[in-house]
Amino acid sequence: QGIKYTGGCTCMCFIYHIPSRRGRVVSLGDSRLLVLSKSNDGEGIETLLSTHSVEDLLEPVVTKENGHWGFITKTHTLQNENETYRIKGGKENKFEIREARGNLYLVNPDTFHHVEPTRGMGDFIMRAAGFTSEPEISATFSIKTSTLILAASDGIFDLKVWQENDFIEFVSHLLQEHGEDTSKLAEAVYRETLEKAYSVLHYTLIDDMSMFICLSTGVKTDI
Repeated sequence: QGIKYTGGCTCMCFIYHIPSRRGRVVSLGDSRLLVLSKSNDGEGIETLLSTHSVEDLLEPVVTKENGHWGFITKTHTLQNENETYRIKGGKENKFEIREARGNLYLVNPDTFHHVEPTRGMGDFIMRAAGFTSEPEISATFSIKTSTLILAASDGIFDLKVWQENDFIEFVSHLLQEHGEDTSKLAEAVYRETLEKAYSVLHYTLIDDMSMFICLSTGVKTDI
């Protein structure tokens, strides 16, 4: 049937070695992953960020209210300065950047096809504009006990719905309220995001909201 040149998806992979409590992130597209330590005693800083130093993919975060520490992956969109620099630096890339509905889109000027993510699987028609299927891979990092790992699609991490710091503070509050009950955490994140999306987007253009949550205390997860 031939190759379908349009249409694609993103991928987020979290690799966790339970015996050593070490992890690694593989990111491709505009899905994101948040790692948040429940520690309030400062140990979380050393444990989570000791191998971090300057990683382009991982951005350190700290919550003001509850003192949780961790990091969040950067998104592969034109909101990421590193991605804009990569695309503009490609000598063979033929592209335009357009803004619509508050979003920045990468455009193939020959076909007028456009996408918001700058990396992903598929969308072969965008390769000439600098779109790539090459993922970013983080350094290996240590994770202490009772650390939250939350991976979600851009429907959850929509900057028109959540400001990044507000979302992190909200998840931190849920950790204080629900502890290790990942079912309640997932339900609360979904319902709050959906309510905010309805309010901001007025029932239109609400993106998919896929989510994965687990705690490093074991292998319990909620999707």
